[in-house]
Amino acid sequence: MSSGHSHPQRHPDTEWVARCEHVWITHISGTPIAGILCAWRRHPVRTREWQGWVIFAELDATGEPYVRQSWVEAGGIQRLD
Repeated sequence: MSSGHSHPQRHPDTEWVARCEHVWITHISGTPIAGILCAWRRHPVRTREWQGWVIFAELDATGEPYVRQSWVEAGGIQRLD
């Protein structure tokens, strides 16, 4: 796993930066989870911070996998090497 975060490389005029990149999500369960980063946006309240729209799989309480999508703080997203 790379130590570099996958932050936006430019500051767009719009609120969204489209992406399609494999990443690690590092703050959901404590164990890195592979996911797909689909877009970036500025945090709706803390406008100096970024969030990534990520799709990833988790296991429910019975051990069954399910797909989840959510905004994840940029500090919890790392490039997948």
